[in-house]
Amino acid sequence: MLVARSARVIGVVCGLILLMLAVLAEPIVTIIFSPAFLPAVPFIRILAVGLIVRCMCKVLVPYLIGIDHPGHASLAVIAGVITNLGVIWLLLPRVGVIGAPWGMTAGYLVSSAILLASFRHYSGLSLKQFFSF
Repeated sequence: MLVARSARVIGVVCGLILLMLAVLAEPIVTIIFSPAFLPAVPFIRILAVGLIVRCMCKVLVPYLIGIDHPGHASLAVIAGVITNLGVIWLLLPRVGVIGAPWGMTAGYLVSSAILLASFRHYSGLSLKQFFSF
């Protein structure tokens, strides 16, 4: 199916870009901003993980809307926001501000899982078919 193929290609392309960003975050932040912004590097690395999955599964939203199931996309957004806020609420007092990117990453993972489950349900593709090239 073309949607699954697009998701795989986007996953690979965005994965490579975000992996390079995560690995080279320190020199990129130093050159573009200044060494004063180096404390942001762990945030970039944590968010890169969630963004790879988010980019890959975001392609599924137009598919769900196109087959007249926009509620699944909305449910994914709501679940992602609730997860984000819940993880931030739990982690912020314990680990400090670094809990915020973990919350976003968790929200992205939950939202993407809902989109993927909805796509699998309506397309009939298995996880193996979705992820195999």
